[in-house]
Amino acid sequence: LEAKDALHSLEIDTPPVFLRYPDGHVHEHLVSIQKDLHTLLNEIRPVIVIGFGPDGITGDRDHIASGMATDSAFNVTAYGRLLLHMAISEPLSPYYANGVPVPKEMVDLQVKVSRYRSQRIKAVEAHKTQFSKRVRTAYKLYVRGMRKEKYIIANNRDAEDLLAACF
Repeated sequence: LEAKDALHSLEIDTPPVFLRYPDGHVHEHLVSIQKDLHTLLNEIRPVIVIGFGPDGITGDRDHIASGMATDSAFNVTAYGRLLLHMAISEPLSPYYANGVPVPKEMVDLQVKVSRYRSQRIKAVEAHKTQFSKRVRTAYKLYVRGMRKEKYIIANNRDAEDLLAACF
């Protein structure tokens, strides 16, 4: 229910898909997750796929594993023209003390998100059982100061027209 409420806050009506791998143990199920994501990409047929890069943004082994699984599924399916890795280019402390910044010159895309500030805050507030009040408060502070999300292009399947239109 929280995920649906969060998506509704972002004006996304597509229901979330949960693969139900155990938090903290995702890295132990890499091959299964790759297969599940491959199936999911073939069903959904997305144009843009966004995942974690090799650093998992925070160095978290489950984030790293889910990024690897996403990359693998993208690379073996015919769907998706653009694979993006989420990136941060400066330390997020105190908001995300474990963040792993990448050099600014590695950032390929910056998407202006400041006008969605209130929706993003409302979305994270919907996750009362997933995120502590401290985490939700830190995220609100982070979002209030964030003007752009940053991405690294990990795979570009002739998506120049898409990039020009969207970014």
